[in-house]
Amino acid sequence: MEKPPIAEVLEHYGATDVPEGSRFRKMKCPFHEDRNASASVCTEENRFRCFACDISGDSFDVIADQEGCRDFSCTRSCTEKLLGGSYGAIRGGSNEKPRRRGVFEESRPVRGQRSLLQAGVRRKPLAGA
Repeated sequence: MEKPPIAEVLEHYGATDVPEGSRFRKMKCPFHEDRNASASVCTEENRFRCFACDISGDSFDVIADQEGCRDFSCTRSCTEKLLGGSYGAIRGGSNEKPRRRGVFEESRPVRGQRSLLQAGVRRKPLAGA
């Protein structure tokens, strides 16, 4: 799958001086005010991660998160509008193995949802506690 370079996507959203390299390098996040670098980017792997605002993924994930896209066709069309070019052409099968979910991941809220604690809902105490 042909994806736009992460540096180009981040520069579109206002990042300056995106570090190039095969390892994750620190940078200031373009999605919130940063005094110190709170994000990291690896241009060779086409990955981005901000530890403050919890945005992470490849270039399509970043665009989908910022533009509010929920499916691949929406993300692809937004990418073409924002950056130009033809992105998202499928070349062949994926060699990636599906990622297994951990025990604790299933109870976490999906991004954008509120957890039980944030919603003000409390669990009932156990009997005898």
